[in-house]
Amino acid sequence: MRHPIGRGGGLPLTNERLMRSKWMEEMDDNQHTGLSRRSLIENGIRALAGIAIVSLTVTKTLATEAKLAKSAVQYEDVGKQKGADCDDCVQFIPGKTASALGTCKIVEGEISPHGHCIAFTPKPSK
Repeated sequence: MRHPIGRGGGLPLTNERLMRSKWMEEMDDNQHTGLSRRSLIENGIRALAGIAIVSLTVTKTLATEAKLAKSAVQYEDVGKQKGADCDDCVQFIPGKTASALGTCKIVEGEISPHGHCIAFTPKPSK
């Protein structure tokens, strides 16, 4: 049998019980709308992480597209230093054969395997 005096099993609603009851209703409302402080923080962190990932991807893409001009690295088709040819450099991407023109990871255009530039970085010894 229900009592007509409040929800608490017959106990009258005191100020404390009334405030607690209103607070619980507000909590229920917040959970239904998805606007809790926790969800706002979590969504903010997800958004920041997404922005960081996108900016890193764009930066990496832009860096791979921009190569240096041959003149900027003082590229020569025939190097003058023994053991410092392009085919000895970590940046060199060889052509189909050992003597065919290749490309470079940082210098634009076709690159001779016997060329040389100031960006030369020796391959690690095996």
